[in-house]
Amino acid sequence: MIEYVLSGNFTRDLKILEKLNGKTIEIDYIQDSGHGWLKIPKNLSFGLKFSRYSYEDEKNLYLEEDLDMGKYIQFLKKHNITVKCNEIIYNGNCYIRNLKRIQEQYEQ
Repeated sequence: MIEYVLSGNFTRDLKILEKLNGKTIEIDYIQDSGHGWLKIPKNLSFGLKFSRYSYEDEKNLYLEEDLDMGKYIQFLKKHNITVKCNEIIYNGNCYIRNLKRIQEQYEQ
C-alpha cells in the first residue's frame, strides 16, 4: 500500500499528474559500489511517504533502491507515467551518502 501525506500542494500535485499522464519522464538512477538511489525533484514527490533510508538536499530527494524507489515507480505507473532511468555509476562511495537523511514530512 502506498501512503500519502495530504498537504497544501495537493491541487498542484493533481495538476502535475494530469499533465504527465501518458508521458515518459527521465530520472537519474545513481549507484555506487554498495547501493543505489533514484534522484527526484522535491516538487515531484506527490506527497508520498518515504523511509529514513533515503536522503535529501535542498532541491531533490534520493530514494533508496530497496523500498522507496520501487514505491515511487509503482505510483507513477499507476498514474500512467513511464520512467526512463539514466544510470550514473560512481566508483567507491557516492556523494549521496554524505547528505542528510530524509526529513520527517516524507518519512513513513
